[in-house]
Amino acid sequence: MAVSGMHVGFILLPVWFILPWFRGSRAGKLAGLTLGAALLFLYAGITGFSVSVSRASIMAFFIILARLFHKPGTSMNIIGAAAFLLLIQDPIMLFDIGFQLSFLAVIIILTTLPGMRYLLPPTHRYRTTGTLFQFVMVSVLVQGGLYPVLMYYFQEFSIAGPLSNTLAVPFVQVMFLWAFFCLGLALFHSPFAALLNTPGDMILKGLTSYVAQIGSSPAAWISGTLSSPWVFGIWFFAISLIGSMRLPAIRWKMAIGLLIFLFLYQADQIYDRQLRHPDLRITFFDVGQGDATLLQTPGGRNYLYDTGVWTPRFNSGERVLIPELNAMGIRKLDGIILSHPHADHIGGIISLMKAIPIDTIYQSPLPYDSRLFHNYMKLADDTGIPVRLLTTGDMIYSDTSAPMMVMAPSNRIAARDANNHSVVIMAQYGENRILLAGDAEKEAESFLVDTYGPYLHTDLLKIGHHASRTSSTTPFLRYLNAQKGIASLALHNRYNHPHPEAVARLHTAGVTTRFTSLDGALIFRCNGIMCTEEFW
Repeated sequence: MAVSGMHVGFILLPVWFILPWFRGSRAGKLAGLTLGAALLFLYAGITGFSVSVSRASIMAFFIILARLFHKPGTSMNIIGAAAFLLLIQDPIMLFDIGFQLSFLAVIIILTTLPGMRYLLPPTHRYRTTGTLFQFVMVSVLVQGGLYPVLMYYFQEFSIAGPLSNTLAVPFVQVMFLWAFFCLGLALFHSPFAALLNTPGDMILKGLTSYVAQIGSSPAAWISGTLSSPWVFGIWFFAISLIGSMRLPAIRWKMAIGLLIFLFLYQADQIYDRQLRHPDLRITFFDVGQGDATLLQTPGGRNYLYDTGVWTPRFNSGERVLIPELNAMGIRKLDGIILSHPHADHIGGIISLMKAIPIDTIYQSPLPYDSRLFHNYMKLADDTGIPVRLLTTGDMIYSDTSAPMMVMAPSNRIAARDANNHSVVIMAQYGENRILLAGDAEKEAESFLVDTYGPYLHTDLLKIGHHASRTSSTTPFLRYLNAQKGIASLALHNRYNHPHPEAVARLHTAGVTTRFTSLDGALIFRCNGIMCTEEFW
């Protein structure tokens, strides 16, 4: 985002110095405007017309226009015009995260940087120290100003970002200008241009190595979620307060607005923790092609159903679950229920066992032979974590208000594969019933229908086997009569999940289906009467 906009500034730099030569006549002005527009359009095309480059290029065009024709233009009007033109071309772009971040970043700089500069003592405001201060503050203001948006979309915030940007910008500037010069030479002699660009390659490799080291450090990031929608009000008035530091008549109004939203935030937190009727909270984590569901009971217990996927390049425990549990303030798990021992369901178990206290591990009694399975069983034995084997009819009393019944596996299920011996859990709170189906397939679903019949009725369904063709059979869905269903899977996976046949059966059964591959993590609250999605 920031680097793309900065690159447009680099492109504009040589044009900026020669623009005065074109102001002698109207034809010259039009020629200068055409030259600048062509150069900006060329660079935007090279970058694939990304949102940030398109935004910066349109703004640069208006700045050239103002300079050539001596037209006054304010920065806020120019950025507004850029947004207007982009949205005319594609209104849906308003909901694009790149559009939001790009425009918000520039607006934050334009509104807050003058206010921060105003706080400097006059003796430093217009000296080298003031310039250096502004240079550093641009990164700080952008990163800090985008905090709620970054946490809302990505659930993480970079601490190292502002300092890293400040250190990297001079190198990026040299690398970009030199590489762009070499790009022109490549049109005539490509091997010579490639050789000449060796310094640019060295800078790029150095920056890439630096980013990899910083990005892999847990201390460089804060993970979490927004605790309340009132945070956006606090954010708006905090930005406005900084931006109005030079305007006393507006400044006190922004301060009052900030105090009001701080009060509303605290009141909401008190209500949520002390006065609101306790709910059963279910979080379906986005762990890619795997499953991980957290149940937070009204009595304050925390149970994790499956632990996501493990591959040589991705561990759901380290990358998703541990940061999210820390952000939620969960310091202990009362139990981990492993539906079955496939790597996309037990992938994060070892990392979790090493990072957080666990009272009990619950799992299917089906024997299994894999290195991951044997390693976590050995670790459980070494650390003294009890492992309890579950079968149909068992109960997990998380607390008295929200018991969990084990509906499968059973030795009456003829199939011997691990999927059909998944631990299927029915959690109940008041009138609400939540079914967690693991990777149960046709044979297991047939057993559930024959054994439980109408008792299968549920409000919220964790759809079995990532919405594959071998699960979500019509008789099973008919007895469930579920209103909402969640399928956990990766957007691009080699199994082609969700399967169109399963999706069609879910639709026919009236199940409103959500996919973590499209929606990210999904959170529901059940108050004993109804289950509703939590959007904040």
